[in-house]
Amino acid sequence: MKAIIIDKEVDDQDVFISYLNDPVKIFSNIKKINNLTFYKMINYAVIMAGGVGTRFWPKGNYKVPKQFLKITDDNDTLLQLAYKRLDDVFKNTHIFVVTNVIYKQEVKRQLPKIPDENIICEPVGRNTAPCIGLSCVFINRFQPKANVLVVAADHLIDDVDEFHRVIKSGLKFVNDNGGIVTLGIHLISRKPVTDIFSMIQIFTPT
Repeated sequence: MKAIIIDKEVDDQDVFISYLNDPVKIFSNIKKINNLTFYKMINYAVIMAGGVGTRFWPKGNYKVPKQFLKITDDNDTLLQLAYKRLDDVFKNTHIFVVTNVIYKQEVKRQLPKIPDENIICEPVGRNTAPCIGLSCVFINRFQPKANVLVVAADHLIDDVDEFHRVIKSGLKFVNDNGGIVTLGIHLISRKPVTDIFSMIQIFTPT
């Protein structure tokens, strides 16, 4: 089981792939992946949608957390936008959503194309790492050789073509090399927001 994880909102800032201790700047250096090569790989995607409405109050709340809201100018909710970004790249049977058990019906309502068995329900939220672990354990049961992309349901991504290029490159990398790839961005503010988000430290091994 190999994974690629997106951390923070992906926009048109510089994006990095970090593989173990060997970071590679990819916006200009990674070549476009041949579609035939990409679709020969066994790729799955997981959308984390377990937020319970604590960070977007009062618009978002426990009954309707922000992933189920229409926040942008688009007519879609954040969850629907996240699914659309993946639907052009992954088979719909290869896209999973992890959410709290109380939101399963809302996920089904907003994403009618997703198979019922592709909605993974957490009995209680335990944050990102357990969510990713549960997803990988679930997928590993029937496809142990899968490459898994993990994204959040509440990201805002304007350049979808570039997003597709980056995730295809990352999936190709883990397919060929194994391990974990992390995607992140340079924050506009250089002050680390360590009380809310994790930070990715980029360094060159000696």
